[in-house]
Formats: sequence, structure tokens, C-alpha cells
Amino acid sequence: MKKLLIKLSLMALAVLMLFGCEKSVPEKNEENNNANALLQVQTRAGETGEDVTVSYPVNVYVFQNDQCKALQTISDAEQTLSISLGEGMYTVYAIGGASEEEYVLPDQDEATATTVISLKEGKALTDLMAAMSTVTLTKGETNVLTLGMERKVMLLQSITISHLPTSTTAVSVSIAPLWQNLTIGTTFTGAQETAKMVLTRQDDSQTWKSSAAQYLLPPSATTATISVSVTTADGTKSYSYNTSGKLEAGYKITIEGTYTESAGVTLTGTITGEAWKGERTIRFDFDEEGSSESDGGDDGGGDGGETNPTGFPAVGDVYEGCYVLAVNTLSATTAEVTLLSPTEHVPVYDSNAAIMQSLINSALATYSDSPISGWHVPTAEEMAILATGYAGVGEAGQKPLTGTNKNYLFVRTSDNAYRSHTIGMTFTEDGNNPNAQTCLRPMATVTVTSE
Repeated sequence: MKKLLIKLSLMALAVLMLFGCEKSVPEKNEENNNANALLQVQTRAGETGEDVTVSYPVNVYVFQNDQCKALQTISDAEQTLSISLGEGMYTVYAIGGASEEEYVLPDQDEATATTVISLKEGKALTDLMAAMSTVTLTKGETNVLTLGMERKVMLLQSITISHLPTSTTAVSVSIAPLWQNLTIGTTFTGAQETAKMVLTRQDDSQTWKSSAAQYLLPPSATTATISVSVTTADGTKSYSYNTSGKLEAGYKITIEGTYTESAGVTLTGTITGEAWKGERTIRFDFDEEGSSESDGGDDGGGDGGETNPTGFPAVGDVYEGCYVLAVNTLSATTAEVTLLSPTEHVPVYDSNAAIMQSLINSALATYSDSPISGWHVPTAEEMAILATGYAGVGEAGQKPLTGTNKNYLFVRTSDNAYRSHTIGMTFTEDGNNPNAQTCLRPMATVTVTSE
């Protein structure tokens, strides 16, 4: 799994002299008279490859409890950031791709974990990335912390609607509901944003296109709605499609549509992600009666262990050492396969939210050498599938999910909060509060192509 990494090193001041040849960001945070440790921050890409770069500038916020102790900005990969701090535990947040030209960035005295990184008027979203973790600084010792930068936006590359009547006077495409803002604490806020893209007429008078690629925050609900609005002399008609949760941060989206007088608008959407996210293709039709999904296929609810005639893994199979939880056939040659990790991690709970997030990040980081990428905390939809099909996991020779007081972490759809579900009980999205017995059994969705 490809990651973008920020390397943080704690060194004695004498050791810092070894870095005299690097560009250095001057230290601005000298408020702590008890400073006896040095937090050194460097940014780099974890691996080489297309689109595997850090979005600069990177704004680094260092919190102790609820107080922001330091704020520094790294403008490029050649810079080294150094902050003097007292020994103790700190939470470090990094926001990449947010410059003062486009965003309203809080000062150190104003910053909290819930402070919004908001756009300035007239500015557009950029390639935002974020990371967080905790670090304990100890006097006189070297301490190294690695953060994996995660892309927090989708990239809508282009929209094309063709074969429209020459009498068409306006075309627009809207996606909703989307998250509105990103916070310093790397979470989203504002759950009802709508992104509207106005298309322009092309030379052939029947094709309308978006003017440029643009970044969007991901949907705030499991199901987002894409609406196409076409205005002609007869008025304005809209065609809508529910995406069924297929839009996510870290993916590139292309939407192409064709208008026919009898059917309305037929759209084909393609979502392409970097190698660490895999690739997905969605297809959807718009007509005068509404919308429907085509080439959707099996939702993964078939009998476990049966041979799939398309050549894809079937529910109940073991693929790349992982249990196949669901299969979504996208076309005759491509399917999305949801996999359950063969291992689990406990505990992943702490009453301190930052420490708990660090435990989760550390657990997910153990899969960096796995042939499967995109491991994550299960969504509510994924946990609902597991809640009814958990018996097959043990039957397939994988680690069973039952045990006294044992429960599993998932992410609630409505607010992205961590919740837990006890296997064997009736699943509800509200779930329960995580506790010391809460396990993390990560899941991943990969695209499989038949031979």
C-alpha cells in the first residue's frame, strides 16, 4: 500500500547540527520555558509512482491536551521543521495542500482540533491531505514518529454530456450531499454541501463540457445524488442518480452522458484511484422516468463458497489470504470484492480520542506489506453484512469473530463516529460505545478482473 509519509524525529540539540546542510524553518514557538526536547519534522513521499507526492504547503499543528503548543509550515520537501517542546505527550495534526492564498488558516492561539480550515471567498478546493498521531517526547532521548498522509478530496476530472438538442441553453451537474469543511483534527464538518458544475457548449453545439477539473470533499452520506439539469426552450428537466456510496476521497471521477430524445440522458461514470485505492467503474442511466443503475450485478449476498461462473471470487471464498465478504459485479470482466482481514487488533480503544485514533492508525499500518491495499475501519454497511454472515468466516478457516464480550469497531454513517457491534446481536447503525474489549477487524475493497 502506497503511503505518503511525514517523518518526525526527536533529537538532542547537539544532534541537530548534523542537519546544517538542509533548509530549515525558523522556530516560532518559544513559549515553553521548560523546553527540553526537539521535535524535528521532515516531509517526503513514501514511495515513487504517479500521483504519489505530498501536497504542499503542510501545516503542522502540535497539541498538548486541548492547547496548540506549536504551529509550523513546511513549504517543500527540502525543508526541515524544528520545534522545542517540553517532555510529555502531544497530538500532531498535519494538513497538506492548504495555503494562505486559498484558505483561512487559524493562528496558534485560535487553533483547536475542531477549527475549520475554510476557503476564502472565490477560491476553490485544492488537493487536501491530512494525517494525525500522538507522540511522547522524553528528555534526552531520540523519538521517531511517522504519519501517513491521506488524501481527503475527490477529483472530478471532467463531465461531458453529448448529443443534446441544439436548442439547449444551459447544462449543469450537481453532487450532494457533500462534506463542507475539513478541520485541523482531520475530520469533516458540514454535512449538506452541494457542488454544482456548470457546463459550456462546445463547437458542435450538441456537446457540453465542464470547464476544468475540480476537487470535492467526499459525500457526507452513504448515498450521494448526482443530478443533471438540462434547459431548452421547453423548460428545464433534471435527471438524478443515487451513487450507492461509490464516491470516496482519493478517487478520480469522470462522468460522460449521452442524450437521446426517447430516453433522456444516459450517463457513464468512471472512478479511477491511485494504486493504493484501486479502481472502480460505475454506470448509471437517466431517463424521463427517473434513474436506475446498470451493470450493477450481485451485491454479494449469494451462497457462500459456490463457484462464481464469471471467474470472480465468490462470497465465502478465501482470496489473497482474506475472507470474501461481498462481491459486486460491475461488468462481465470486473468486480468489486470486499475482503475481511484474517487478523484483528485489540485493544483499539482509549478514552482520549487522539490516542484511540493513533491506536487505529498503528493497527492499519501493520498491513503496509500486504498484497491488498486500502485497509480501513469497516463502514456501517460493511459491518451489517458481517453481522449476518460472520459464521462463514470461521467455516472458511479464518479467525472466528465470536467471544465473550467481544465487539468490533465500525464507522457510523451519519457522523463518522466510531461505534462497536457485538457479533451475534442484532446490528443497528447506532451500535454501542467502544470499550476495552473492542477489536478492529479491517476490511478492504479491491477490484478483480476475470481471466
